Amino acid sequence: MLGAFIGGLLAYLTTARKIYDASVVQERKKWRRDVTRLTLELGDCFRNKKDILYKDRLFQELELRLNPSDTRDKEILEALSEDELTGRVAILLKHDWERVKLESSLFKRSFIYADRPLYDACAAPKKKDFRKFRIRLWAVFASASFIIFWPFLGPEYISSTFFTWLNYWVAVISRLFALLC
Repeated sequence: MLGAFIGGLLAYLTTARKIYDASVVQERKKWRRDVTRLTLELGDCFRNKKDILYKDRLFQELELRLNPSDTRDKEILEALSEDELTGRVAILLKHDWERVKLESSLFKRSFIYADRPLYDACAAPKKKDFRKFRIRLWAVFASASFIIFWPFLGPEYISSTFFTWLNYWVAVISRLFALLC
């Protein structure tokens, strides 16, 4: 019974991950490519003093690809020089790339999240600036369930063997789901 439940759960999670990878990750890959292309073209406009209308069109196209409610994305559009624009977009793209890498790993995704550091013209951000530690809600629930359900499980779950501890956690989680549902 437990094996069938775990097998079904793993099949569901694998299928959901494949669907996510096929749709969202591919769209984000195209988005990064488009933002990079627009940034390079805007850099040419800054260097070569190209037509103002062409430069405005590129900024509008970039604006459509950025988050309108994010202040850091708005700062990208307010960049006054090629170096500032390139630096801010580089941080944006690095942040998105870190998110993709963390989303591909279940363990890292549970304890680390991708953060977007502020732009500093004098210093480039380091890799540690893009990753922050966090405690997920499920970890808090697992710890709380251990404390709450310990007295109710009975002595058959108290032993020093690994399998007994595994049975204990399965019982804790199933009882927690039963309470929540």
